[in-house]
Amino acid sequence: MPTTTIDDIPFDLWYQIASCLDPQDYINLSFVNRQLYSLLKSDLTARKTVQLCISHTREGKLASKGKITYIEALRRVYDVREAVATAQPYSACLVAYGESFLFNQGVLCYLDEGEIRLCEIAGLQPWLIVLDIREKSTAENRRLLFLKQLESSRRIFVRHNDLVLFYGTHSRFAEHGHHEWVIHGWDLVERRPLAERPVQLENFVGSEIGSSICFELHDNHFYAVSNANRFEDEEIDWTSYYICIRFPVQTPHNVEWRALWRRQHREGPIHDMWTNISLQSDDATNQPLIIESRREWSGAGSKNYRTYYMQPLSCCKTDFSKQDDLVQGKDSQTGREPHSSDESYSPGFPKYLSVRLLPDDPLTSALDGRSKPNYQPPKIRLRRNYHPEYDENELSSSMARDFIFAKTKYRTYNHSASAFIDLVNDNSESNQQIDRLRLRIGSRKRRCPIGEDGLLHPPELDNQKEPIPNSDERFESRGIKLWPPLNSHPELLSLLCPPERCGDVGATSDERSMVYSTAPATSGGKRPIILISFDPTIHLGNVRRCPVQVVVEESYIPVEIDRGDTRLGKGKRKASTEIENYSQWHVPFTLAFMPSSLPWRAIHIAGTNGKGSITGYLSALLTAAGVRCGSFTSPHLIDQWDCITIDNCVVHEPLFRQIEHNVKLRNQSLGIGATEFELLTTTAFEIFTHENVDVGIVEVGMGGRLDATNILNKSNVLVSIIAQIGHDHQAILGNTLQEIAREKAGIMKPGTPCVIDGTNEPAVLTTLEGIGWETQTPLIITNPESIMEEFPELAKIFKCLNIEPHQKANIACAVAALQQKGILPSSLPLPSLFQHIPKTPRLGRLQELSLNPLISRSQPILLDGAHNPQSARVLCSYVDRNLRKHPSSHENINNVSVTWVIAASQGKNTQELFNCMLKPGDNVAVVQFGPVDGMPWVRSVESAELLSAVSSCRSSGSDSDSTRELAQSKDFGGDIVSALEWADEVSKQGGGESGESGPLVVAGSLYLVADVLRLLQEINNKKANVQGNTVTQLCIGP
Repeated sequence: MPTTTIDDIPFDLWYQIASCLDPQDYINLSFVNRQLYSLLKSDLTARKTVQLCISHTREGKLASKGKITYIEALRRVYDVREAVATAQPYSACLVAYGESFLFNQGVLCYLDEGEIRLCEIAGLQPWLIVLDIREKSTAENRRLLFLKQLESSRRIFVRHNDLVLFYGTHSRFAEHGHHEWVIHGWDLVERRPLAERPVQLENFVGSEIGSSICFELHDNHFYAVSNANRFEDEEIDWTSYYICIRFPVQTPHNVEWRALWRRQHREGPIHDMWTNISLQSDDATNQPLIIESRREWSGAGSKNYRTYYMQPLSCCKTDFSKQDDLVQGKDSQTGREPHSSDESYSPGFPKYLSVRLLPDDPLTSALDGRSKPNYQPPKIRLRRNYHPEYDENELSSSMARDFIFAKTKYRTYNHSASAFIDLVNDNSESNQQIDRLRLRIGSRKRRCPIGEDGLLHPPELDNQKEPIPNSDERFESRGIKLWPPLNSHPELLSLLCPPERCGDVGATSDERSMVYSTAPATSGGKRPIILISFDPTIHLGNVRRCPVQVVVEESYIPVEIDRGDTRLGKGKRKASTEIENYSQWHVPFTLAFMPSSLPWRAIHIAGTNGKGSITGYLSALLTAAGVRCGSFTSPHLIDQWDCITIDNCVVHEPLFRQIEHNVKLRNQSLGIGATEFELLTTTAFEIFTHENVDVGIVEVGMGGRLDATNILNKSNVLVSIIAQIGHDHQAILGNTLQEIAREKAGIMKPGTPCVIDGTNEPAVLTTLEGIGWETQTPLIITNPESIMEEFPELAKIFKCLNIEPHQKANIACAVAALQQKGILPSSLPLPSLFQHIPKTPRLGRLQELSLNPLISRSQPILLDGAHNPQSARVLCSYVDRNLRKHPSSHENINNVSVTWVIAASQGKNTQELFNCMLKPGDNVAVVQFGPVDGMPWVRSVESAELLSAVSSCRSSGSDSDSTRELAQSKDFGGDIVSALEWADEVSKQGGGESGESGPLVVAGSLYLVADVLRLLQEINNKKANVQGNTVTQLCIGP
């Protein structure tokens, strides 16, 4: 019976599996192997996870509106959550100086010398609004919605959205002798009060916002939650509740309340100083969520520890005309319908509900008629609803480290990342006169539901002996981490705590950022406001890369799976963020039995367009410099071995066959099951070693991060190059330029310089710069202007050879790479090599070629493998400037028709590809290229389908709905020679009275280019008329 592997699972089943995963599991599953990575990049599978788990996040909303893809939304959420959980923020900066600040939903508001300044931090386009509130400002400059004299400002708070504003004070003295909260509402649209009189929260206990009480607006309701039950302590009591009050924002006096089980008093005393409470919303359900931190002496023991508790608030609807029909929400602890009415919302304000059942406790005998005890049988807490600071193993660790309350400046819980976050003053190991503010983050992750005994953890049972949903979940700690380490660069430590003494620290945070301010550096000065961001998409101006790598510091040794840019494994975290591939991609070294340190050094090149040309330029220049070099490109053209060159000439077939045979034998004997490209990569690397090359120029096959060539590590690579990035292979690499750039950037190595084509789109450069900072990769961003300024000799070369603009950028990348240490002999001046720059660095790229004797045509044709929209635009520009202008015309009028012979690979957007090429009056011959040697998965688009796509191309003129009027178009199937003969014949119709043929271009696919070159080579060989500069020799020189 054949062995079934993970790759044999049908797509329908994968779709169902993916529909049940959260973002962390989804992305981690995609890292298993290349097939799963490709499968799970589909929006078809990603959509369900987004809708199920993160539909209410910023990324989920952007994806649902079509502004980003669903897989991009998952990756963004994954990046943010992993950055938080592993204490690896992407940036830290001093945003401003001010007197005080507020931060909410990605917007920072701060007061500075009578001006309120609002700055958006989380948006893609940062903006700043300044409001002058000084008394001297004139009435004409003011924009007041309302102005009201407050009766009191005692413990004032404000909550608002785009429609309403509420403010409250703890100021109304009630009959029971205690203050109560008074809530005022204002309609921001109608500019009127929401009610004639404010809402007084009667019998609602709690006065300290953040410690015993919290207020929030959520889903058009105002919520108030308290963890206190009475104004006066009850002498005999067993149970504590959360008291929740809410009312609709448009009808504030329709108040309803609810009591939710919180804890049993017998669980142990509480250290009230550490208690904090907040109301957040669940990313998946948008359900309001009470989050409370309690430091407890569990079981009345001698030690106390913190635990964060999560209590969902089910959104129940109340019909005041039918109170008996009150809809009850599910029990937050068991997931079942509640059995007591006190857990449903009731109209009015909180009141004491008599206990129907008392516990079996001797203290019940001491109760009298004045007693008002609270009791409810204890409940089973789901593990997902509480997160202890330490697990059992960590409690006994000698490396566990706590901070006293005075040094813990801020405490919060990030529910989406399952992490508690503290901002602590840690000056214990430094000069006691200097404070050091650091993040202390503890996180957890779900553990495998199957125990070490191989058995599935059983679920808990409720009182009816029924399984409780989600009670079988188990979690494990990812450790407590401190960031940054105390031995970090002084600039970073100083930035996080600008004054020597932090003093009173005010802080707030959301799921992706923390903002805090410290005491002024001088008496009477302004407070510095510092931002720490865990979101890689947040880019503020004037932020520069940290000069040294920042690594988190473990306070003990955790067991964890790190982020995708770190090694998979257990135990201690790596001391660097070196990007390495998983064992799935380590096939080449396994097959070739190569050591991790190769005898030759590599130049590694990725990109959508230009990487082949850069390889050609480097090969020519290194050969001219006397540096023995090899190159490996993808795909091959005529023969499978022509993708490998030594000193700029194709490797001999016998050598290729011999080494390829040895590699395949090892693959078979070891049972590795390598792909065709992995076998070819291994063969190329072994040929480089066999031929004793000094430098190997290695072009990525597809993408970069998961490409087989990325087996090269930082000890093997002299310099990396990332060329032009455009849209191609979207089904695998992503739909946006940023997504594709992230894949290409996977070849970056810590400490190894990376040259980047500076003519890329700004969004691409921003993404690459961010990843370069994250991986500690030195970046060299170059362009033709900067390289010509450094080497004026290049301007003459460009002009002499009539180099195209895109090739100037490719040459700039090649020259910048050769400037790096260890590539050229130190005694050899680089400008002396410029005379060896070839005009055409690679076959099939803007190559003029004579088709004689394949067809009887006197004029050369243009051969170009443009196969994506970006390279198609380059070809179109070249054709317009050089072929469409009539030779006898002195005006800059492009009125000459062009004849095209085209084909395309399956999966390409053919309309987008050919839309810019074809113009009215052009002729088109549509063909199919043949099978590709060594690449059985590459197939040509059916010629009939391509002809239909070409016919539906629209005009780029003013009338965007008018169809292009092609002169002639014809389907030739797989008969390329007949297509070329027909194209030559119809091109003569545009040649005028001279009878000369008009321009003829072969384009759309490198595989079509290869077929044309192969046909020409075969007929040349048959006639034994081999010319030194023909494709038979395939010497890729000038």
